[in-house]
Amino acid sequence: RKGERDAYARTSIAHYVATLRVFFRYAEQRGWCTRGLAAAIMSPRLFADEGLPKGPSWDDVQRLLTNTEGDQPKNIRDRAIIMLFAVYGMRVGEVRALRLEDFNWEKELICVTRPKPRRQQSYPLSYTVGEAILRYVREVRPRVSYREVFLTLKAPIRPIGSGSLYDLVSERLQAMDGSLKH
Repeated sequence: RKGERDAYARTSIAHYVATLRVFFRYAEQRGWCTRGLAAAIMSPRLFADEGLPKGPSWDDVQRLLTNTEGDQPKNIRDRAIIMLFAVYGMRVGEVRALRLEDFNWEKELICVTRPKPRRQQSYPLSYTVGEAILRYVREVRPRVSYREVFLTLKAPIRPIGSGSLYDLVSERLQAMDGSLKH
């Protein structure tokens, strides 16, 4: 009933089932209920990776990138950021931490410090991503001492925050037709 009528996720139902089992095991030990009741409470089947967030389809990503075309500084910066998310699957913290020296333009490589294994990984630099980043660095990025690639557009100029990265993608997704589920 919780799943069908109240639209609870299977993971939430499984959590409640586990809690009820613990309670009924305790009740069995105390003699408050019939033995075997806890074992009879069935949990929904959970699938590997079902709790992972779902991203937009490639068509939605292309529409999102189309939304960043133009010569406005915000569009130029946001296009480079969104391309890093879409093409390389980078996390917010990885994009935020990118430094100018993480790009090897001669060898066409991008070096990303992955937080989970805590090591750097090099990837081939896609031509379109490289062009978007170069355009941002040449035309929009202020000439300041910060080594982080992405900076705020308005004073005080500083490295862009994680919340700002989330907001820029979220606002652009919401400005689309609203058909995205996640």
